[in-house]
Amino acid sequence: VFPPYNVDELKEILKERAAIAFEPSTFSESAINLCAAMAGSEHGDARRAVDLLRIAGEVGEREGLQTIDDTCVRKASDKMEHDRIEEAVRSLPLQNKVILLAVSRFIGGTNTGEVYLAYSSIVKKTSTELLTQRRVSGILAELDLLGLVEAAVVSKGRRGRTKRIRLLLEPETLNKILGEDPAMAGLF
Repeated sequence: VFPPYNVDELKEILKERAAIAFEPSTFSESAINLCAAMAGSEHGDARRAVDLLRIAGEVGEREGLQTIDDTCVRKASDKMEHDRIEEAVRSLPLQNKVILLAVSRFIGGTNTGEVYLAYSSIVKKTSTELLTQRRVSGILAELDLLGLVEAAVVSKGRRGRTKRIRLLLEPETLNKILGEDPAMAGLF
């Protein structure tokens, strides 16, 4: 494991790579600075910074631009995040996917109890066993860590606390990804 690079080190790495990969004057200094700043602020990961620059180059080429600029970098960052989310959802176990599908049924968010009821209804259509509400709550916490849902504890005063659950990706995007899984067929 390499220690994280700082922004200045990432800029130097990116300048060297850009000089090799691109024609002179086809990338702006600010695009390199933005790539370094974005990668440096996250993890200081040189591989991520280089990937960001490469994808920004692909964006610029696809759009027929003469110069890779900050807009290309931002679009590249959005694409990388979208790809990360798709891969995270695809690699989930079936139970987690069913729970995500249950969350997607509530536009604007809901609570753990409602998610559990929706999950229970959906899981009956599969060959998998019904998990306990406690286990579903644990999986919701895992999905929160992955950045797929937001699970915030909300106080209800005398009535206790509950988790407010909200899907962090577009339901259409989730349905498209889940629809590619044969085990999820017929659950929509």
